[in-house]
Amino acid sequence: MNFSLIDATGLLLAIAALGIVVVLPGAALATLSGSLGFRASDGATKPLVAVVAGLALLPVLDSLTTRFAGLSVALGLNLALAALAIVLAIRQRWGLSVTRVSLALLAIWLVILTVEWIDYDIGGGLYQPFIALDMVKHAATAQAIHDTGAPPQDPFFFRPERVSYYYFFYTLAALAQRLCGGLIDARAAVGGLAFWTGVGLYATARLVAVQTGLITSGAERRLRVVILGLLAASGLEIVFVLRMGLIGQGWLANPLWWNDAVAGWVEALIWVPHHVTGLIACFTGFIALAAGLDAPRGKAARAIVTAGLCFASALGLSVWLTLGAVATTALWLAMLLIERRWRAAAILALGGVVAVLIAAPAILDLCVGRGGTLPIAFAVRVFGPLEAVFPDEPLRSIARLALLPLNYAAQFGILALGTLLFWQTHRIGTVHRNKLARVLSLGAVAGLVLGTFLKSTLFHNNDLGWRVLMFPQLAGLVWTSAVLVERWDAMPRLRVIGIWRLLPAVPLCFLAVGYASTLYAIVSLRAYRDMHVLPASTTFTTSPAADRDLRLAYRWANEHLPVTAILQHDPSPDRRAMSFGLYSRNPVGVSDGYGGLFGAQDAAVNQRLEALVPIFTQSLADDEVSRRAEAQGIDVLVVTADDPVWADRSSWVWHARPLYRSASVRLVAVATLAQTQIGNLP
Repeated sequence: MNFSLIDATGLLLAIAALGIVVVLPGAALATLSGSLGFRASDGATKPLVAVVAGLALLPVLDSLTTRFAGLSVALGLNLALAALAIVLAIRQRWGLSVTRVSLALLAIWLVILTVEWIDYDIGGGLYQPFIALDMVKHAATAQAIHDTGAPPQDPFFFRPERVSYYYFFYTLAALAQRLCGGLIDARAAVGGLAFWTGVGLYATARLVAVQTGLITSGAERRLRVVILGLLAASGLEIVFVLRMGLIGQGWLANPLWWNDAVAGWVEALIWVPHHVTGLIACFTGFIALAAGLDAPRGKAARAIVTAGLCFASALGLSVWLTLGAVATTALWLAMLLIERRWRAAAILALGGVVAVLIAAPAILDLCVGRGGTLPIAFAVRVFGPLEAVFPDEPLRSIARLALLPLNYAAQFGILALGTLLFWQTHRIGTVHRNKLARVLSLGAVAGLVLGTFLKSTLFHNNDLGWRVLMFPQLAGLVWTSAVLVERWDAMPRLRVIGIWRLLPAVPLCFLAVGYASTLYAIVSLRAYRDMHVLPASTTFTTSPAADRDLRLAYRWANEHLPVTAILQHDPSPDRRAMSFGLYSRNPVGVSDGYGGLFGAQDAAVNQRLEALVPIFTQSLADDEVSRRAEAQGIDVLVVTADDPVWADRSSWVWHARPLYRSASVRLVAVATLAQTQIGNLP
């Protein structure tokens, strides 16, 4: 059994399955809505429209259907839409033209995703990807939806209440998992969805670029090359990473850790595809509204409903991106009111009302159990190099504000430079005659304001500040693309000197550094074991053989234990647990210090941690272990050679006959501990 081959095969199957349950239904929905404003003359080919519409509309439709009728009904709905798409394609003679270049680029994206996503099963050891830190949440949520519906059972803390979290992205993954039966696991399903999100991001950027009117007719081919080239470039973080490494501060396992993160597009698609999908949903909604503001009544009504569905999807995909969309819409509405465009303002407002009504169940879910500390606070955006120089306020905030241009120039890289070049040569009044171009600018402003002066307070991540900047990132991508497309004809073919005329030294250096940053990020995600700077909370064991044993143990449990059995590993809050979410289908009592991620109360999480952690870290009597585990509803204990109690040969680990055992893992039924000791076992 080779897990690398299993994972790679599962990823390919998941991509194909999601083509059936997302892309084909997206083609049908785009045709039925008739309000997205996509035209063939805008480079809106059917495959691109299908991916965008599927990712923007299906998350809310499938999640609500799953909520009220079950996942199987949602799957049936998607399959019916897929069949309708096939019928429409035959009747309307849709063309499907995919060039060899497009296929090659898709293959490259698939290779990158596969390299970063799967476990490497080499020489009897299992080498997990570094993105397992986030993948545990992705896989556990998708599995929970597959098994328990929507909203799902909390995968990080077993309790009767359902999650208080944005989970719509994982509903699509669960649909692919259900379609494939037992052929793919939740990790493969989420990875397949990340693949299509990459395609959707490119499609969205291309459609927005054309429909803003910034790209001249006939430049679609140039635009394709430019957008793909820019999507591969990150910011200038490699400069700061190299500085830290060369002066002895250590090499970062993730280059984004030098500062408050602004992830490059490749990194974002690998780490947080659900947030990228939220961005796609937001701008699909904006496209619909821009097309419907001055349209006849019937088309305006379809635009309102379509936009409402998109924004409701965005809420369930990423709360933080939705906040950016709300701020953008508020600015847009204010401008329409100032201009006394009452009908357009009413249409825009109705789109928001429809979104709130559709998303009402998800809004209530997010509010349940989220009392206490406000999730958002005021703070000037962090600039990594300053934090040690100015440790005290208010000097630190003043310094952050003063160097904010340098901060964003470093994080946006070539997109910051392209934005400056664009606005040097374009008049704002001329650009904003196009409704979508205006919205793009408003989104950039809203994202910068929110990302600069607000931060999220849940756990240690500033998810708001990290994710809402995707709005100015997308705007910068479009503006930079427009600049490069305009200068395309200035480059003589096959002449290196022509490249320098098109891209002077500074922009070329920005682009090269951006590619180096992306390359470092891709390599470090696999070379993290050799990096000197890792978060203290990671629990990648030093023994790949032990990781392989643990995956085999969970595989055995999936095949032999009832799906309702509650398993429990060592949940010590000073380290992260991942294998339970990556490989197990069973609920867990509590994950680790992140047990409250999905809305569980801190007091309940801490109480369970206090009860269960000593089982794995102290030499307790068997009856005390049994009492503690039973009081928390635990059925099976998962103990590994990494747990301190393993080394004590007189502990419970060696008293009870295990359900499963290997060189470094044992599964022990709690009920067994209550029985008479049967002596030490080998």
